[in-house]
Amino acid sequence: MKKDCHGYWNQHEYATYNNLTGKYIVLQKVAENFVAAHDYCQKIGGFLVSIHSEEENKFITDFIRSKFSTGSDAYIGLVRVEANSSWIWEDGQSFTYENWNPTEPNNAGGIENSVEIVATGEHGGWNDIPNHFVKTVVCQVQCSIELKTEAQAEKPQEDSSEGPQ
Repeated sequence: MKKDCHGYWNQHEYATYNNLTGKYIVLQKVAENFVAAHDYCQKIGGFLVSIHSEEENKFITDFIRSKFSTGSDAYIGLVRVEANSSWIWEDGQSFTYENWNPTEPNNAGGIENSVEIVATGEHGGWNDIPNHFVKTVVCQVQCSIELKTEAQAEKPQEDSSEGPQ
């Protein structure tokens, strides 16, 4: 039996569909570090979120605020492999939009290789942080679409007491 991806995420308290990207945004309240955040997103079939426009950034910031009354600062999928290397999205998307807070990224202490979105701030700015911080997690999950063949579409549905599969 296949899991109904859209049905599952539509009912999930900490998930919402992002019409801008065609992906679900899923929050996890706390991860003990960046690796745990990454692993959680992988476990649910996604990646840490990548953000490519001001509209996406606002959508994600507003969603975090709607779920956590005081707001929350959360890991996003922007990383760098080494302290002086370029920033990349962990899902492989191009890095074409940025929303750094003033004086960021600053690589304080030479160990800030991951990024948080500061949802407690006015504009959802970004801050580079060490990988060991405890943070909320923002994942993105894309449900694959299965297309029926013409033969499947014409086949009448059988009555089943098991419900949809």
